[in-house]
Amino acid sequence: MANASVMRPASRGRLKLTERDHRSPLDIRVNYLSDSRDLEQLVDAVEILRKVFSQREFARYLGPEISPGPDCRSRKEIASWARQTASTVHHLCGSCRMGSDPDSVVDEELNVRGVDGLRIADASVFPSIPSTNTAAPTIMIAEKAADIILGRNHPAVQKWTTGRTF
Repeated sequence: MANASVMRPASRGRLKLTERDHRSPLDIRVNYLSDSRDLEQLVDAVEILRKVFSQREFARYLGPEISPGPDCRSRKEIASWARQTASTVHHLCGSCRMGSDPDSVVDEELNVRGVDGLRIADASVFPSIPSTNTAAPTIMIAEKAADIILGRNHPAVQKWTTGRTF
């Protein structure tokens, strides 16, 4: 089995508050494949995978193609199949982008711009989508947040970063 993912999608979603009450559900629009470049990448990937697995070295391991199937040949047919079957790996991020520009939601120390005493330390602060599972970069953000909050010379930070107690 082989599949493909768009690791750096051009499509952009949005997250919107529906009411002033923080318990109210959010309006989340992920907008998958809304940018045609993402769909083109998936079609390219199907064509590349077909080329790779058509090599004679794979012949003894392969059965018939199940999906998209041998009748799905043209780029238009593959695109239609991708639109109907593509799914997500649920690594949503970047809704509260970190940066030094005034349009970013949080600054380089994870402070929410315009709100005193509030920091964000999760995948929402990623300025771009990482080409990996988001767990490790999210842990890195959390570690950085702890370092900032406790202060670089705090004994807990020293122990945590060196493994030694001072």
